[in-house]
Amino acid sequence: MNDESKQIRLFWGVYLTKKIADKVLKMLCDFLEQRLLLLNPTINTDSIPNKLVFKTNNMKSIQWTGTQQELCELFHELIQKGWIPEIMDGERKKISDSITELFDLENTKRSSTSNFKDSFYQQFKGEIIEGTRSFNFLNSKKYERKFDGIKNNNNNT
Repeated sequence: MNDESKQIRLFWGVYLTKKIADKVLKMLCDFLEQRLLLLNPTINTDSIPNKLVFKTNNMKSIQWTGTQQELCELFHELIQKGWIPEIMDGERKKISDSITELFDLENTKRSSTSNFKDSFYQQFKGEIIEGTRSFNFLNSKKYERKFDGIKNNNNNT
């Protein structure tokens, strides 16, 4: 809590100042410690290892000026052309979360209440049809592909 570049997000969708978040976190830690002592008075809280993982807040997102579908198409093309490896089963949500951390998709929201991370994941996960992942928007007559001209990675043999 002493590091100004780190903050733990306590509530989904609610952004608190660092000062308030630190106070709420301290209260939560005190509450949990007291609850543990009530449930098991013989436990020594000093012996509990600290498993908190901190995320630094010094990362700057890149503002994406296209649509979520276009960003999804870009990554699909990079995979198809051998520039990045195929995403393994079960990893698609983690990769989607990483992409939405790297790219600021705030301007892609259709309404002020929509969650761009969830809506991007819905596009990014696609649909499995007969064992093959497909993206319906790529085959839509309304959608104009932007990244299909990416050349194959010939260094990847």
